[in-house]
Amino acid sequence: MKFDFSKITVPLVLAGVFLTGASALAFDDLTTHPAITDEIVDFYNIFAEDKLSAEEKEWIISGVVSEDTPPRWVNHFYDPVNKTGWTGENTGRVPAWLMRYLAENFLSFTAPVPAPDWLHNQELQAEYYKYLGNRTWEKALYEYANGNKKEAYATLGHTLHLMEDMAVPDHTRDDPHAHEARTITGDYGSPLEEYAKDFTRENFKVADELAVKGMTPIQRGEVDNYFYALANYSNGYFFSKDTINDPKYANPKIVREDESFGQRSDRSYHPKNWRKYSARRRL
Repeated sequence: MKFDFSKITVPLVLAGVFLTGASALAFDDLTTHPAITDEIVDFYNIFAEDKLSAEEKEWIISGVVSEDTPPRWVNHFYDPVNKTGWTGENTGRVPAWLMRYLAENFLSFTAPVPAPDWLHNQELQAEYYKYLGNRTWEKALYEYANGNKKEAYATLGHTLHLMEDMAVPDHTRDDPHAHEARTITGDYGSPLEEYAKDFTRENFKVADELAVKGMTPIQRGEVDNYFYALANYSNGYFFSKDTINDPKYANPKIVREDESFGQRSDRSYHPKNWRKYSARRRL
């Protein structure tokens, strides 16, 4: 009987690519995530009485970067429609069952959980003791209450990383996107994140512009309220590359096509304001 060596080598190679190139599965952890976080802090400081210092900002950004430490990122997905995390679907020619097998046996030592669970699950995160351990929202509050501001703000950065990922349709529509593995999977990845990686702390400046336009921080109370609102918004109003008109999702809907573009019509965030959006449509 001939032994199919690819049954072992393919999973191992895929695991190696994903573990060493984890930043490809999210906004770039060296450019985009720090740039967004920098502006989050600046926007906060415009309105806050107790402003964050430059040092505190750096502590937060360090946590944002660290949250992509392999294999933590397998828990950065959340589909608010189907209430699932990373299922392994939409990974090119690699079947979902194989991706799930890799996730549980090679990429991590536990099955991936939805990001809201990861946000609060102190017991699960403690099992990642070799990979920064417990960095939950509750851990950030505990450290702050005990006067350990550096640890508190760094752990806050881990929470902000998850929040930022909820703004990415790929993360909220179960569409993994490892660019480095595309020669194996046949899946190009995320055009959005490929575009966004060029934004850095030096060239991404929006906080002052938002304030000039009269925009202020949104107040939603509990951290989960922000989390779910952002996940639902990116899921319901935007496509990812591999979920255009996916029957799993009722929204958004393309109502008219014009060459390589599609137009959809639905409600904006404000219930009394209707407007049209354009979305690139793969024809």
